[in-house]
Amino acid sequence: PFERKRMVGRKALSRILGVPEREVDLVRYLYAVELWVLFLAQGRLRNCIESLRESGSPARCPGDLRIPSLGAGAEDLDRLAARLTFGDVMSQPSGENPAHDFGCHIERLVPKQIRHTTGAYFTPSWLADELVEQVLTRSDGQHTDAQRFLEPSCGPGVFLCSLVRSLVQRDLIDARADLAANGTLIAYEFNDLWAFVAQVSLLELQVSLARTNGLALQDLSWHRCVLVRDFLEDAIDRELRGPAESRQLNLLESAPASTDQAVDERFDVILGNPPWINWEHLPSDY
Repeated sequence: PFERKRMVGRKALSRILGVPEREVDLVRYLYAVELWVLFLAQGRLRNCIESLRESGSPARCPGDLRIPSLGAGAEDLDRLAARLTFGDVMSQPSGENPAHDFGCHIERLVPKQIRHTTGAYFTPSWLADELVEQVLTRSDGQHTDAQRFLEPSCGPGVFLCSLVRSLVQRDLIDARADLAANGTLIAYEFNDLWAFVAQVSLLELQVSLARTNGLALQDLSWHRCVLVRDFLEDAIDRELRGPAESRQLNLLESAPASTDQAVDERFDVILGNPPWINWEHLPSDY
């Protein structure tokens, strides 16, 4: 969408890259950033699984976790990843919300105008925490009765991590809960890279909370609540199929371990920060 109707400025990118503005290749740069995020998420996932092994946990890396290829071959990605050095950014998350760091990296690497064009604005964890607190607490200070939550556009998973951590702190669930199977949380993200980042962030949080609370994990499952699908397309499908057929519509294609389940369209809370994109930047078919 970058060249439609209005040029996206390249001055900020020329400063980041240290090259003249005329030499900036926007598409190649954004692809390089996406590759970097993918390698970072894979590295964080490896660290997460290694910490399980060191603790003697029987849980292993989920076999249904799909790593996006971004159009490259697996061998090419492996060779490139072996040449990269991430330093401190590959370590465990700097705060309580594992997804927060990913958003911070993107805000440093991708100028504001480009993020606005793509709708890729990332909610800081402190703001997600505040909204989750409002959702989960009634005016009298007691827990709400909300039991099922929907995030229609989860990005790297800032709201997901904030919500799940708050549910654990309130003793409403623990780290062994299967969020997708019990219907607690369903999240959508049509971009397979950001869906993978959200899944990795949730797995990091699951392992961290289990360790903090002294729980043994038999299965890593929190990633299964993230569906690599377009929420609007699924909503239209359910509407066109009608109430009877929509109850049979299986929306968990991205989670093979849960393919016998269907998503109930009734939720207590819709929570998140939907993308905001000018009409001029939307694909014409969309």
